[in-house]
Amino acid sequence: MASFGNPRSELAAMLADLLETYSTQHRTCSAWESHCLGMAIAAVRFGDCECALNCLADFHRPPSAAPTFRLPRALTLDDLRQAIVRVTNNAPEAD
Repeated sequence: MASFGNPRSELAAMLADLLETYSTQHRTCSAWESHCLGMAIAAVRFGDCECALNCLADFHRPPSAAPTFRLPRALTLDDLRQAIVRVTNNAPEAD
């Protein structure tokens, strides 16, 4: 369970919940969801857990107007798993 006030723990819990949800749904992320996940994963790589949490908070709140951003590459469950590993320090960083 995530500790209140510990961004790293909260982030790990949010990523694990997303992984669990998408593992059972067998569907790809929408463009907005991929954008949010991609931004969160980039923030994780730079060690900015607060920014990653903000990106994941936006995950379930797509804008009402069509967002104008470049479509990201499709993210996989492996991308999400790697982000969890980085946050929880369970393994060395991947390239």
